[in-house]
Amino acid sequence: MHKPFHLTLIGLVVTLVGSAGAVSAKDVVPPLEPLDIHPRTASNVVAQVRKNHFTQNLKFGDEASSEVFDQYLKTLDPRRMFLLSTDVEEFENYRYTFDDALKLGKLDSGFKMFNRVQQRQIARFDWVLERLEKGLESFDLESDDSILERDDESSWPADQEEADSLWEKVLTDNIIRFRLNDESGEEDVIEVLTKRYTRYRKYEAQTNSDDAFQTYMNAFTTWFDPHTEYLPPRDSEQFDILMSLRLQGIGAVLSTVDDHVQIQSLLPGGPADLNGGVKDGDRIVSVSQDASGPLIDVVGWRLDEVVDLIRGPKGTTVLLEIKRPGESGDTRVVAIVRDEVKLEESAASKKIVEIEDLGENRRIGVIDLPSMYADFDAKKNNDPDYRSATKDVRRLINELKAEGIDGLIIDLRGNGGGSLDEAHSLTGLFIATGPTVLVKSLHRRPYTWTDMNPELAWDGPLAVVVDHRSASASEIFAGAIQDYGRGLVVGKQTFGKGTVQQLLPLRYGKLKVTQAKYYRISGESTQHKGVTPDIEFPYAVDTSAYGESKFDSALAHDAIEGPVYKAFGDLSPYIEELRKLHKERTQDNPDFVYLRAFEQRIAEDTEKTAESLNEEVRRKERNDYDEWKLGVENARLTAKGEEPVEDLNKLRDVLDELREKQKDQPDGILVETGHILNDFINLDNPLALIE
Repeated sequence: MHKPFHLTLIGLVVTLVGSAGAVSAKDVVPPLEPLDIHPRTASNVVAQVRKNHFTQNLKFGDEASSEVFDQYLKTLDPRRMFLLSTDVEEFENYRYTFDDALKLGKLDSGFKMFNRVQQRQIARFDWVLERLEKGLESFDLESDDSILERDDESSWPADQEEADSLWEKVLTDNIIRFRLNDESGEEDVIEVLTKRYTRYRKYEAQTNSDDAFQTYMNAFTTWFDPHTEYLPPRDSEQFDILMSLRLQGIGAVLSTVDDHVQIQSLLPGGPADLNGGVKDGDRIVSVSQDASGPLIDVVGWRLDEVVDLIRGPKGTTVLLEIKRPGESGDTRVVAIVRDEVKLEESAASKKIVEIEDLGENRRIGVIDLPSMYADFDAKKNNDPDYRSATKDVRRLINELKAEGIDGLIIDLRGNGGGSLDEAHSLTGLFIATGPTVLVKSLHRRPYTWTDMNPELAWDGPLAVVVDHRSASASEIFAGAIQDYGRGLVVGKQTFGKGTVQQLLPLRYGKLKVTQAKYYRISGESTQHKGVTPDIEFPYAVDTSAYGESKFDSALAHDAIEGPVYKAFGDLSPYIEELRKLHKERTQDNPDFVYLRAFEQRIAEDTEKTAESLNEEVRRKERNDYDEWKLGVENARLTAKGEEPVEDLNKLRDVLDELREKQKDQPDGILVETGHILNDFINLDNPLALIE
């Protein structure tokens, strides 16, 4: 539901794990009310979206209100597991009123629906906890029944009895899943599930008015398109951090465990790491925002609220009262001076793939680029040392050139985009001069972004690796490299996001609004279609679940007339030969045999829409799967010169050891991309095409 298990940052990423705490199962949770600032903000969001969105002044009347209503219900209860059909019938009174209410900043209906869902959730979690008290023996694990996969097309439970029946199946499924996964057999499934649902209930009880307001407003904004979004103050700060790769704080990864905020890890070289007074695993009991202020008890607090206390300006001091789990004795207070923390793990990095071919050793440089980041504020203030993806990639290319590389791979797997300007400038590192991307706003002629700097950071053989998570700005870059014939694109078809967003400041938070669509220099939009690789790789995930086309409100695909440009080269005569060589080489390649096997298995499994509630039936299915998986995994281990294992428990240990041993080495995808680039170099002088 509304922002479940909230993720936030203090030095990198935080997660919610462990058991719940202070809120008991019978605590009454009062209904949420809009903050004084919310009505004005709502009116402002509606006005700004209608004024600035690509579809500009799209009529927001009864038809739109009905669609926003459906979207809001889908957001509140996506699997239709909490609300009853009687609730939905009652809410139908609001179906055609959202348009007028939101324009006027009236939030009563939205908050009433939010509160009803929260009420139903908390009541359901209380029911679950009472049901679990009856013990494992009260559940029928030999049933001939099954549980259907639920989504926003499922029927709402008609009444409480039908809802109870549904949740009886959910709990039975939970128990079977746990028993199948609990190899040791030592954990008590009832105890584990009790902790889990107590945690769920606690989180719901901690939901605040900003959460409700954001959920309601984004049912409206996503009616325009899935990437237009209202960000409350806390989330807008998160966005700035992710783009600039820096924040001012203590430099720690935090999580919640057993009702405490715990220091999961320290960022190397950050203030907390250099302080020496805190360690991984320490739990924070209380916080003072400055050296002279009172310590505030934060046990049982929401993680993001504790983060707000700990963050602060560079040079100021925060006091943390720390408790070490498992150690007796008093707590200790540690004073840490806040400083700027750089999120290096989210920045571009490099490595080298060694390719041996006919006795010759070729060195292929790899640059892993997680996002198209840029420190907008520092750049705006003309800071010559501002951080950006392009600047980092240029520096890494120079370092790789000094190491004598023969080819270069840009790894964009998982790169969800970022700055459009960075995609433009990054493309400029690999072409002499020319257009990089076309941007079209509503009622305006497309504007062509053109690189005017003839200097090339790298003019040699180039490959770009993409996957189903490569989106937006990363698709601009990959598409331009492909259109120019500047390099090979390999991997999986990309996400297909061809829209441009801009952040607009509000009095309370920010608005991320889609203001334009972008097009490849060929004139083709990446919207829905993405970038199709020259050579496609198999993937061991269900890529069909990803992509812009999965969003109901996604803008349509189209094409426009592209600009005149001079191609860097024509690689099309070489693609078929490169595909042939790739196919022959990977026919018995253990990594690709493994990926193809999982890709096929996933395609078969996605057709399954129901799960048996008979434990023995499920156990047989799991044993069959485990036997299949063990065979596939052992085949890869054996092909790589490793000893096969007897069971999946041992397999996990072996794979963990291998991952640790190979964590700085290129994976199978990068190694094969290196071979493809080597094939390209070996072909009949393909570089002669490059002028």
